[in-house]
Amino acid sequence: MNRPSTPVAVGDEPHCHQDPQTSCSSCRMSQICLPIALEAPDVERLDSIIQRGRPLRRGEQVFRQNDPFHALYAVRSGTLKSYSVSNTGAEQITAFYFPGEILGMEGISQRVHPNTVEALETAAICEIPFELLGDLSIRIPSLQRHFFQLMSQEIAEDQLLIVMLSKNSADQRVAALLLS
Repeated sequence: MNRPSTPVAVGDEPHCHQDPQTSCSSCRMSQICLPIALEAPDVERLDSIIQRGRPLRRGEQVFRQNDPFHALYAVRSGTLKSYSVSNTGAEQITAFYFPGEILGMEGISQRVHPNTVEALETAAICEIPFELLGDLSIRIPSLQRHFFQLMSQEIAEDQLLIVMLSKNSADQRVAALLLS
């Protein structure tokens, strides 16, 4: 993750509702995140590959556009936005991420992130190294099925967004964004 290397004094640490040491089995997001498809022993196996750091502060980036892809991320608390920057320097927001959501999947195919993701407020995330997740999903078929379902859902939502953007008025597009 692209975070400042300067240590943060305990009193300066941003408030976050998620303890970085919380395991998947005790996380309040486990019922809507990757562990939802797993039995207790398999949750422990998943938990063993997940990396947790200190909370992100507002404006801190998880990854930047064109950074090499190496992991997926699960939002534990807070809100993040995804955006890309055009050749002219214009910022285009591509998504918002909320607790329980997985981000970074768009980097899998090209092995680079096509966008930047940054915290809109203090946020906690779990880093899930993709190679380790792939190895683990071979040994845990329910994890692999759930991950495929997440990817399929992302594709379906993107297709729906394309249709909505191409056919609706500006007011309808704003309303759809707010509803989503």
